[in-house]
Amino acid sequence: MALLSNAAAQTVEIYTDRWEPYVRGEGDRLGLVSRNVDMVMAYAGYDADYNYMDFTLARMIVRRCGEEGIEDCPVPMAFPYFRNADRDDEVLFSAPLFEVTNVLFYNRRNPGAISSVRVDADPECAGGVDGSAFSGQRLGLIKGFVYGPNVDCLLSVIVGPDPDNPPEDALADVRFFQSEVDALDALIRGQIDYFPMAQPAGNAILESAYPDRRELIGAVAGTQSRRSVHVIAPRTARGRQLIDAFNASLCSLSGNPPVSGECETNGTGAESATNILLMSDEALTINIARREDIAEIVPVDGYPIIIGITCLPETAECDGERFALSEGTRAIILEWSDTMVKAQLNDRLYKTVMDNSRVVVLNGPHAGKELWIKNMHIKIVK
Repeated sequence: MALLSNAAAQTVEIYTDRWEPYVRGEGDRLGLVSRNVDMVMAYAGYDADYNYMDFTLARMIVRRCGEEGIEDCPVPMAFPYFRNADRDDEVLFSAPLFEVTNVLFYNRRNPGAISSVRVDADPECAGGVDGSAFSGQRLGLIKGFVYGPNVDCLLSVIVGPDPDNPPEDALADVRFFQSEVDALDALIRGQIDYFPMAQPAGNAILESAYPDRRELIGAVAGTQSRRSVHVIAPRTARGRQLIDAFNASLCSLSGNPPVSGECETNGTGAESATNILLMSDEALTINIARREDIAEIVPVDGYPIIIGITCLPETAECDGERFALSEGTRAIILEWSDTMVKAQLNDRLYKTVMDNSRVVVLNGPHAGKELWIKNMHIKIVK
């Protein structure tokens, strides 16, 4: 199939919905996945006209157009969607467009929460996952979602082979939600204990909607799973034409090695040296970082002058410089003293307030300096 023909570009409506950071809201700059779609469509000679619609509704319309043979489908193409065997019979899928990393999030306030599991999803979840620790715990799900081998394997153990229809004797208590935003809100509020979703998407929601509570949510170690997302089109002649054009363009842009088996069989991927598409969210899949504590440095009774020193005074090699800090100086806490972090054996806490924690100064004449400051002078403000 020829790319970039001399004919005027044809406009194709493509439906999606907001899914930060992969797809951004209407009028915002392109997200990670929508950027790929935009470039692939342009290279195929199409102008993408983006419209926003609920993901489930868009997929239902695409499926119905295929079932009824509607060539002029109201939803000609839609993205991004996970692929599974059931959906393969309903719609046409493009080659893999992007790899999304899914995890099982948990609420740290739950004293019985599982923070780490061992999942051997290869081959076919045969590793004997022990799901007994999840017995009676509350799991949020969205019907029709798939998450990748490790998460799907764990769900098959604690919920059953069909998580959309859990049996009465399922280990976990499953509660279904209409959207990831609703489910994550329930997780924050302690209404459920776990919820699987794309890790960067969860981080984005926590950062924007719950900045003061994001540290309550962690990712269960051992559940990280990669799953490709795709563009879909109706099972019609027009749908096949669009998907074929999309795949040819995608394979040409995705570089060498090609993005998928579809590229290897048609040979287009080997031609390219451009490799301009970002194909995964790997750079965004760090665990939710602990927020850096912002402190104001304040005087206290008997110690009106605040002194910061460049090394720990109690260490033999310390011959550091000392700096006077004015009231109102702000700093980021880099390292708390052991007496602040660890439990104390009694209530005589004089040593705690006199010990030093390490900070980096944010303002004033000593901005940028790393100093040790007595805990009694540190007042957390954020």
